[in-house]
Amino acid sequence: MSQQSGAPRLGSSNRLVCVSGPECSGKTTLAKDLANALGAPYLPELARCWLEVDSSRTQNEQLIRDLVESQEQEERHRLEAVPSGWIIADTDVVVLAIWWLERFAAADQSLPSWLGEVLDRRTPRRYLLATPEMPWLYDPLRSNPNDRDRLLERHIAWHEQDRFPWILLHGSHAERRATALALLTVAS
Repeated sequence: MSQQSGAPRLGSSNRLVCVSGPECSGKTTLAKDLANALGAPYLPELARCWLEVDSSRTQNEQLIRDLVESQEQEERHRLEAVPSGWIIADTDVVVLAIWWLERFAAADQSLPSWLGEVLDRRTPRRYLLATPEMPWLYDPLRSNPNDRDRLLERHIAWHEQDRFPWILLHGSHAERRATALALLTVAS
């Protein structure tokens, strides 16, 4: 499923599908829709879940650490609880790493060693990278209405260097859904 590769790299161990991309690019809608269409468990965006409950939480290294740990535990729990079939995640630790780089990284743009270790031990997965063609909608947890194309480029650069398969999803929600379902149906 590497971008522009022709044939997707597929494997039965890649059951976790992460919908990723910049804010307000239709990730949550697509992830929920895919989970429903496939009868698959849905793993929500944990950062949003946490911050909607307590928006006063300081966005600092400890919050990212807590979110990364929770994400890793929830993924592991879902994979153990569902021994076969797809699991659809609305983002994963890659989005948290990019958030770290955007908000907290020094000029050298390096990740802290603990976050690099978590990224290195991720279980097999595949990524559906959503482009920001959807209109930006205000939400108190969103902060980049005019910067989504740059953030998309950051996501693309990340995935080009990552070891997991990915594809860029363009177009309307219906077009993205059809593309994703076709790829996942072939892979199942």
